[in-house]
Amino acid sequence: KAEPFRTTERRSRRKFQIEPPLIHSRCRPKGRKTCYAGAGLVAPSGAHPVLPMPVSHVERELEIPGFLRFEETSGSLVRALITTAEAEAEIYTQGAHLTRWTPCGQRPVIFTSSRSLYEPGKAIRGGVPICFPWFGPRSGGPPGPMHGFARTTEWKVSSAGLSSSGQLEMTFSLSPSDATRALGFSDFRVLFHVAIGRTLEMDLEVHNESGEPLEFEEALHTYFAIGDVHQVSVTGLENTAYIDKTDGF
Repeated sequence: KAEPFRTTERRSRRKFQIEPPLIHSRCRPKGRKTCYAGAGLVAPSGAHPVLPMPVSHVERELEIPGFLRFEETSGSLVRALITTAEAEAEIYTQGAHLTRWTPCGQRPVIFTSSRSLYEPGKAIRGGVPICFPWFGPRSGGPPGPMHGFARTTEWKVSSAGLSSSGQLEMTFSLSPSDATRALGFSDFRVLFHVAIGRTLEMDLEVHNESGEPLEFEEALHTYFAIGDVHQVSVTGLENTAYIDKTDGF
């Protein structure tokens, strides 16, 4: 867990890029295809049916035939289904939560638990949860949800388009609401930029829209699909101070 940011700057950014894995699975045909992974979610036995959250007019306007479409799920959430010549992906508008990225000819890179409920207000287990404005339990201020409110709040889709290199680029935005103001966060704006292609690029941008310091914690809390945990290594932490949660701190 990092120390919280305390800033009067207008903007803070965190950028993250994932290269495709080297392990190959059975080859998928290259080119565009429509992806329906995760469709057919069913409510628990005996539960009352939940009406799906409607896809907004703005989201329909941003659809790109053959590349991007929005879908209402039976779990009452909206997700973006993305297909490019080099990868497929899935992002839920609740939490701007990426749950799948699979480069063509590769195994899925992102892990998502089969126990996820995919219901409004329920955190999706796995994928890339956006933790904001705190990580883990809140240490000060009014009590709030684990890892902050961003991952269980509905985000707006601000833009979508194809880059010159064929990547599908999207921007999601999160602004204050009555619920965030009750938790002491009333002057901020968060932008999540994601680019889907041979690589997965994610950029989290936090704007302080007040003249006072904004203290926050944030993380793109990525879960990777691992074939063999004993063959995993982490690089880039050499000569760097860090806390390992498995040490029982």
